Amino acid sequence: MMDPQTRRRRIEEHLEAIRKLEAAAAEEDGGQSGWPPDRFYLLWHVVIGMMLGALGALVSLLANVLGAPLFGRRPLELIRVYLTFPMGERALAIDDAPVLLIGCTLYLVTGALLGILFHLLLTVYFGEASRGRRFLVATALGLGLWVINFYLILSWLQPLLLGGDWIVRLIPPWVGALTHLAFAWVVAAGQLWGRFEPYRRLAGATLVAMLLAGCAAEPPAATENAGGEPAGEAAFDYPQWQTVAPGENAAYNQRASLVQRGRRTYVKYCAGCHGEAGDGNGPAAARLLTKPRDFTRGIFKFRSTDSGSLPLDEDLYRTITRGLARVSMPAFPLLPESEKIALIEYLKTFYPRWEEEKGRRRVVPVPPPPDDLDEPRRRLRGRMVYLQMGCWKCHGIDGRGTGATQTEYVDAWGHPQKPFDFTRGSLKGGSSPADVYRTFHTGLRSIMPAYEGETLAAVTAGAFDAMRREVEPPDAEQLAAIAGEFPPDAEALYQGMSDAERRRLAERNSWDLVAYILSLRSRTTTAAAVLGTARDDREEASR
Repeated sequence: MMDPQTRRRRIEEHLEAIRKLEAAAAEEDGGQSGWPPDRFYLLWHVVIGMMLGALGALVSLLANVLGAPLFGRRPLELIRVYLTFPMGERALAIDDAPVLLIGCTLYLVTGALLGILFHLLLTVYFGEASRGRRFLVATALGLGLWVINFYLILSWLQPLLLGGDWIVRLIPPWVGALTHLAFAWVVAAGQLWGRFEPYRRLAGATLVAMLLAGCAAEPPAATENAGGEPAGEAAFDYPQWQTVAPGENAAYNQRASLVQRGRRTYVKYCAGCHGEAGDGNGPAAARLLTKPRDFTRGIFKFRSTDSGSLPLDEDLYRTITRGLARVSMPAFPLLPESEKIALIEYLKTFYPRWEEEKGRRRVVPVPPPPDDLDEPRRRLRGRMVYLQMGCWKCHGIDGRGTGATQTEYVDAWGHPQKPFDFTRGSLKGGSSPADVYRTFHTGLRSIMPAYEGETLAAVTAGAFDAMRREVEPPDAEQLAAIAGEFPPDAEALYQGMSDAERRRLAERNSWDLVAYILSLRSRTTTAAAVLGTARDDREEASR
């Protein structure tokens, strides 16, 4: 075993090598590593300032409206008074509806513009200050803005342009002060607790952990170099060894190079959501309804392997290329294939069992889909399978995700989930028949179970009689008409059929279920909806 001092020295050598590699990568990228570059994003801060300013203006407006009765005024009277700056005395006689529309719009627009100024001041000059200090600065800015606005601008400019100082005269000073303070406090609170920061470059911690995994191995025996001196650790040149291809380290060198390249791709495209450590806690994650995948737990929904295995590289490649529908995972079809392969290698460094499972994962086969998936009779049989397999208990009788058992579930990552609505748009893992078939047989490693082997063969005519009341009478009659195409009962299924016959029945039922699920989706195009020529697939199936 390697002694602690030697291991420590080896670690320092690795760290120094990584620093050199990162510097070389930065030079190749023109001095920039990852996206966005490390600079001040004026446009980004302007947009954030507008958002915070509009929110602050809304809160201060509500404070005015709710506080108006405290000094004997109606809320709309205050809005009329504020409108006297652009409109003069005639604003005091406008009807309520125009007052509300024009006054609130101008108030929010003014707040958005002032929010840019507040946000830039707090970011540029007090970005590193403590929360308490920044809150005090915001208070001072709010009071300063009130004094400038009321007593240096409005008291001078409004009489000059419009012939009267209605705002200063009719709005009590304490109301004006509280209005500006409420605005400033909301902007400051948004900065303090909203974590409004541009994406930052990742640290090399993950790569360090991967490279140091080999440090516990026994060092090679010392040899002599050309000068007769020991060529052991004193001559260790990590950057050179990293790129050497010949010899027994060729495979490791190749993967290490892929990992380094994949890390740069991950920084550029993935870290904003999935985080530096791959744990799904990137800067954008807090604002996403569907949380990004946590790669450190080794749990993946969309796979071609059985429910207990990690996905294949091909599965990750498919997800990167096609993205996931109806969530915030975009598609990267134009990303070069070599970068996708490198990215996959880097993703696998977040979880240690990838190498352990290599060659031992069981792939769930997906046979070619039959040619008659669009046949109404197959869809009707698929509905029978849907009912008897209990799909309706979560996804609802009509497939809209309104099952009676629960309205909300918690998935394997601890995030709330709702049953999927099959009638709306594309399916997350792909909408082709093969994609849907694969999902049934592999499951989603969370709340969606896997229907493996002959599970889907367990559909009988007798079982339908017991649940006939769950569907509407016309639908029940249609289903009863095709019940004879299934075994009459469990005895006939398990004792009267051979294993080969049950496997064929399970495959037929699988494709029937695929046909029914795909028939639930409305394929109405925008043009058809506008022109009134839309025709729902479910109506087609009933003809």
